[in-house]
Amino acid sequence: MNYNEIVGGSEGLSYHMNMGFDNWALPVHMLEYGGNEMLSINSVYPAVLDTGNTTITLPEEFFDKFFDEMKKDESSLYIEESRDEKVMKSRKPCHKIEDNL
Repeated sequence: MNYNEIVGGSEGLSYHMNMGFDNWALPVHMLEYGGNEMLSINSVYPAVLDTGNTTITLPEEFFDKFFDEMKKDESSLYIEESRDEKVMKSRKPCHKIEDNL
């Protein structure tokens, strides 16, 4: 490993247990949006970390609450459902809505 390529060198590294199966994931205990608690659970939920991915995976019971709060800030959001998942999407490109969210 070349520590010169890491901000802060070897002191800039943080090690975390990988909770993911097919992806890198870290434990999440709580999630807020706009200062409102969206997700608070007694157990740990894995947050997928993937630089090539812009998704946020949520337990089904919290998805609608999260969507409703985000929809207040950005009207272009909608839900697309398939047989086994709900996906929040926007009719606008990300760079057009990121300031609203």
